[in-house]
Amino acid sequence: MLEGRYLLGVEPAETTTSFLARSARFPVDQAAIRERCDAARDIRAARGPLSQRVVPCPPQYDEHLSRVRSRPLFQSLFHSYGTDLGLVDIASLIPVQPHADYSFALEAVPPAPKEQEILDVCLPAGPQPLDAWGGVTDAHGVGSFTVCSNDLNLMVSEVHMDTDPLLKVTFTLSKTAVFLVVAEEEGRLFLKDGTHRAIGLLARGVAMAPCVILREVSGRSIVPDFLPRDSIFGVHPPQVGDFFDERLYFAHPWARGIKVVRIRSDEFVLPKGGLDVPVE
Repeated sequence: MLEGRYLLGVEPAETTTSFLARSARFPVDQAAIRERCDAARDIRAARGPLSQRVVPCPPQYDEHLSRVRSRPLFQSLFHSYGTDLGLVDIASLIPVQPHADYSFALEAVPPAPKEQEILDVCLPAGPQPLDAWGGVTDAHGVGSFTVCSNDLNLMVSEVHMDTDPLLKVTFTLSKTAVFLVVAEEEGRLFLKDGTHRAIGLLARGVAMAPCVILREVSGRSIVPDFLPRDSIFGVHPPQVGDFFDERLYFAHPWARGIKVVRIRSDEFVLPKGGLDVPVE
């Protein structure tokens, strides 16, 4: 069985126990969780002021970073943001997800990673192979395409339709979190994408990681609505380093799932005007 870690004191104890019972299928004593959540908040409250550090990438990274910036994926993801590429202090980043598959985090980063391996993990300069299997099936005359992956970040990233000479629809599969991304909001740095890689790097002894830094954009928030703002934006917010302090997280058995993407073709006839949306 794998290990999951859930940060304590970030959300109400009821939310934590609900997640553990529903997703981890691990029943816990809510009173005991509430006590540990209160203790975790006290521990964070006793910490000094939040201190986060960003430094420029060293010159030897220039050629790799140039290839990263030239990737069409990079340009399409970040064209509307002001971005920097820099080194961040991983432990001080504020996570936007309180739960992590710790076993997967260890798998995401090789032991004793070399400098180039760290760059490839955080800022890949080229497309990465997809860990996926599946294919096209035809059951009862209905065609479908099913692909499965151990990578839960797999998704349909683009749909394209050609009409010349015949109608053809193309679906592109890719990962949702290709780059390690840190976002600035209200003067703080949040870990937006790459939580497991960040945890894996810390576990391997890497303190500073190269990443994409999204500069603050008015009207855009990367903090999920379900996270209490008084916790995330408080004086002593949770930090990625909390995943390594046994007083600040709850460890539990974790059964990993697989991602399934299914695209199916259906044919049927409706009365004219029977569709809610126009078809051109």
